[in-house]
Amino acid sequence: MRIKTRRLSLGFTLIELLIAIAILALMAGMAYRGLNGLLDARGQVRAQSEKWRALELFFARFEQDLQAVVPRPIRDTGGLILPALMSGEQAASEAQVEFTRMSMAGELGNTRRVGYRLKHNKLEFLIWPVLDRAPRTEPQVLEMLPDVAAFTLRYLDDKGVWRESWRREPKSLPKAVEVQLTLSTQERLQRILILR
Repeated sequence: MRIKTRRLSLGFTLIELLIAIAILALMAGMAYRGLNGLLDARGQVRAQSEKWRALELFFARFEQDLQAVVPRPIRDTGGLILPALMSGEQAASEAQVEFTRMSMAGELGNTRRVGYRLKHNKLEFLIWPVLDRAPRTEPQVLEMLPDVAAFTLRYLDDKGVWRESWRREPKSLPKAVEVQLTLSTQERLQRILILR
């Protein structure tokens, strides 16, 4: 006698297959959102890292320039003598601070005239091709930092008084310079640099 046996199904039913696909789609969506969040966080960390690196490079350059300042006055385009270091509204070419410094490695000549200014929320570095200027002498302008809301400087004189600007005798130099940067994100950074 033959016994009829039911054959067991060897595969998935359609409902089981649809449930498996739905679970896989749900897990893929969650994994995509997690990966997207990680990539966004990595981009933000990279942007912050680049911002702080640029700030550190600016402060290092500014300090290096100030440490090399020399008491050498210059002549402007009109033949007037300008102090070795000057700042404030009287500084030429809209520079907030302008001074004579020793040349760095790779630069021609013994001394250079450099300056720093804030223009259109960008901190710029100015370097003149010569010390004593001809009527059409213009500085080369290099952008150092973007997104700067304020750039303020104060100068410590020989009597220990902080001054908002510096334009003294042609060869006089301050004892220290306080630089304060306010970024467009309202972060404020301050450093005091000793000159002598």
